Amino acid sequence: MTLNTTGWLLPTGVLRRSQVIGFVSTSALAVAGIGAGAVPKTGAKDVIASELHLMALRENVGLRTVCTLVSYFALFGLLVSWALVGRRLREVTPGQVLVLCATWALPLLVAPPLFSADIYAYAGQGHLVANHIDAYVYGPGDYEPTSKWSFNVDGVWRFSPAPYGPFWLWLTGLAVGLPGNHLVVSIYLIRGLAVLGLALLAWSLTRLATSVGVPVQRALWITALNPLLLLHGVAGAHNDLLMLGLLAAGLMVTRTRPDLLGLVMGVALVTLAALIKAPALVALPFVPLLSTMTRPRWRMLVVTGVVAAVVAVAVTVATGLGWGWVRVLADQGSRPSIWSMPWGLRRGLSSLAGQLFGAGAASWVDTAVEYGVSALLGILLVTLWGRALLRRTQALTAAGGALLLLFCLSFSEQPWYLAWALTPLSVTTSRSRIAFLAGFSGALCIYLAPGGRSWIRPPWFGVPILIAALIGVAVARWLTPREEVPRPAASTAGYAEVAAR
Repeated sequence: MTLNTTGWLLPTGVLRRSQVIGFVSTSALAVAGIGAGAVPKTGAKDVIASELHLMALRENVGLRTVCTLVSYFALFGLLVSWALVGRRLREVTPGQVLVLCATWALPLLVAPPLFSADIYAYAGQGHLVANHIDAYVYGPGDYEPTSKWSFNVDGVWRFSPAPYGPFWLWLTGLAVGLPGNHLVVSIYLIRGLAVLGLALLAWSLTRLATSVGVPVQRALWITALNPLLLLHGVAGAHNDLLMLGLLAAGLMVTRTRPDLLGLVMGVALVTLAALIKAPALVALPFVPLLSTMTRPRWRMLVVTGVVAAVVAVAVTVATGLGWGWVRVLADQGSRPSIWSMPWGLRRGLSSLAGQLFGAGAASWVDTAVEYGVSALLGILLVTLWGRALLRRTQALTAAGGALLLLFCLSFSEQPWYLAWALTPLSVTTSRSRIAFLAGFSGALCIYLAPGGRSWIRPPWFGVPILIAALIGVAVARWLTPREEVPRPAASTAGYAEVAAR
């Protein structure tokens, strides 16, 4: 399809004001991030602040506080700009949404890492790969405890093996190995991978939304233009964004090519996404259900399994990094996460059992909740897949619901993980779902400081996510008309019919 725009500067009115306010906000974040962000250090020296002769922003407590306050005001400005665009989506073209995305993201490309220090863990793990050290056995601090490749890594990950797939570790190894011993160059190359993911996401969703008859500008607004993705995907440079770009590409190719090659390519792309980060695996069983081929579904399921296995083995062998990430992933839920609602339930019930019946009961309840929640998640995922198989639920909606369930019921959780579900759900035909996701994702943006630390502390496990979800419900009820939204059929016609209403 053709994306017509009016140039880089949008027409006067609300769109122009939103574009300018958003650009000023992200620019302010980029500048304030020098004082309040997760800037790289060499020993006690802040590299970026020193090179720009702005060390006062790091050394003066008052100026650092000002930078933090400016960052929060800028964050608020970005959210308001995004909301203003969302209220006028009927008047906006897809091309204009892309222009807004590019305008707002541009300052974040040159900003220091913001809202997370995970990029240093990626670089540290890439440093291990570049030096032929098994990143699935050792952490960055195990190899060179005092070097810049481990000094900047958060204590949680400094001595922990990598939980990411071999494709991602191979890419980070290139990002570290190609420029040599240059940390700053490497972290910007890693951010470049995130930007590549954002571009792939926008390109794929444009075609996917068109194929199912959903407004393209709405799909792009809730994903590519979403502050959650811009702040944590671009500014924070999380690998989730590249995973989502590949996932969206796989879904798009499968949906738009009604032949065997389309299915093979789609499965291969989604498998590559899972070899970046494992959550994409949850969407893989829904890929053959999205195909418009007329072949029996059991054959398409067999093709999916074979292609996925071949791609996984081929990438693992080609990178030479092995299957250690599978073992590491099994331990990811063992560390308490302040964001996880299951962890809140687990801590609350085991503490209550301990007070009433002693330590033995607390341990038993803790284990029971762990296995019970995992079993519940498995049952719900299988149920969603079964409904999609029987055509009672659209495959894209079911895939998005599965990723949303994984986000809500995981013991290992971060606010930006909601982006997993945004990709397939962005092409849903329900405006109430989009409103819910908008409120949910917007609320999740406020919990982390520019330096990456959360201002939420134990024992409030899971409460921030619950509050954000309730805000999403409130936004959906406020913005969605009271009359019941028609429920679409699972066919392609169902998509187009409801989207047109």
